[in-house]
Amino acid sequence: MTAPQVPGVSAPLPTPPVVDLRGVRKIYEQGEMVFEALKGVDVQIAQGEMVALMGPSGSGKTTLMQIIGLLDRPSAGSYTDSD
Repeated sequence: MTAPQVPGVSAPLPTPPVVDLRGVRKIYEQGEMVFEALKGVDVQIAQGEMVALMGPSGSGKTTLMQIIGLLDRPSAGSYTDSD
């Protein structure tokens, strides 16, 4: 079932995400040791949306927040913000 249409009133246009991560990966290397902290993360956050980041210790929460906060760069993938 679709919503009824009101003549002369159009639906609001979808707004682009404020944060848009596509295939974000973060790899730390020290000598021969390689640790992949993020493995292809896709996240879109809309303006006004509330998001909780949860997971066990070592799951990449802090790494993801550092990338979103522009304190670190992803090893691969793309990150776009609305600013």
